[in-house]
Amino acid sequence: MRITTVAAALVGTLALAACSAPQKREEPKDPIQITQDPSGFQNIEAQVGKLPSQFLRNGKPLDMNRFAQVRPGATKQTVINALGQPVQAGANGRAFDYDLTLPLQGQNVLVCQYRVNFDARDTVTSTMWRRPQCQAIADAMKPAPAPVPAPAPVRTISIAADVLFDFNSARLTPAGQAELDRAIAPLRGESAPYEVHIVGHADRIGSAAANQRISLERAQAVRDYLVSKGLSPSRVSVEGRGASEPVVQCQGVRGGAALRECLAPNRRVTLNIRSIPGTAPQGR
Repeated sequence: MRITTVAAALVGTLALAACSAPQKREEPKDPIQITQDPSGFQNIEAQVGKLPSQFLRNGKPLDMNRFAQVRPGATKQTVINALGQPVQAGANGRAFDYDLTLPLQGQNVLVCQYRVNFDARDTVTSTMWRRPQCQAIADAMKPAPAPVPAPAPVRTISIAADVLFDFNSARLTPAGQAELDRAIAPLRGESAPYEVHIVGHADRIGSAAANQRISLERAQAVRDYLVSKGLSPSRVSVEGRGASEPVVQCQGVRGGAALRECLAPNRRVTLNIRSIPGTAPQGR
């Protein structure tokens, strides 16, 4: 009976000691955790309901016309004019972070983080969206590039130099002037303005320098005549190409009159005429 009483007292003493032993207290956890991801963007972790208002990303609507100005080579002031002041600037002002809203389906929007990087001269070096989803939405919002207008068709009139000039001469003959009058007669009735590029060609007889010179002089002679007939000088250009673009080769033909006659097609002047849409009619 005594043994039972001692045992019970011992158990009661141990239980009391256990109840009175001090318990280890947990350190309070910071409700806000701020870190950076590998790209340098800020990560914010908070307990539910304990995110301060200054960390909420409201975002600014993206204006694509202004946004298009933000590209490598632009100045920092250009970026500020286009997007405003950043929500956060990196060390030494080398990076601007923005919160921009992009549209989703319906009335929903997505707040996206966008970064602009600068060099030491405050010139944009690169830009990036934090999330690929934001990059895809922004790319889809870009306006389609304007279609490139098709070049105006060029009409080419080729006139034999032997009709326009005496051999080895750059002075227009009366017959050559009459031939030019006939060539440009259809243009006089056109209301749309046009420009004319005149190209002189020579044969391979003689030196390359001499052929280049006479081909240019003949093109200039034709230009001067057309301008005297009312063509605007600002819409006439000339070029001499010497013997670089032959029409015939005449391989095996000996020199003299036979070779000169064979090479006659290479001696020519071409008028390349192109209409100029969207301009006022030129004076005559």
